[in-house]
Amino acid sequence: MTTFDPRVEDDALASSETKTLCLTPAQAQSPKGVVQALWGELTCDDVEIDYREGGAQVSVVCSEGESVLRFVDTLTFDSPTAFSSSLKSHSHGYTAQTLSEYRWLASDC
Repeated sequence: MTTFDPRVEDDALASSETKTLCLTPAQAQSPKGVVQALWGELTCDDVEIDYREGGAQVSVVCSEGESVLRFVDTLTFDSPTAFSSSLKSHSHGYTAQTLSEYRWLASDC
């Protein structure tokens, strides 16, 4: 996962790390399963999921009081064993972008 911070000159790299995401065999078989594994059960005000050929786009708006968070996650299914995510987060006048690449490691977690 690579995060870029737009407040830093030239969209400099803010951080880079490796995490493990565990998908069940059923989740790994479909775009809906992948979205469910990444986003879980969303309880925000406005959630739209647009499944399209080769990927999906998840748009989420969460608000609490005067604070509003907006997320747009564009998923691209690169192959049967890999997909990528471009997540843009908007809050308090700032936008952050996180680029993630996912690949199959093993059949068990």
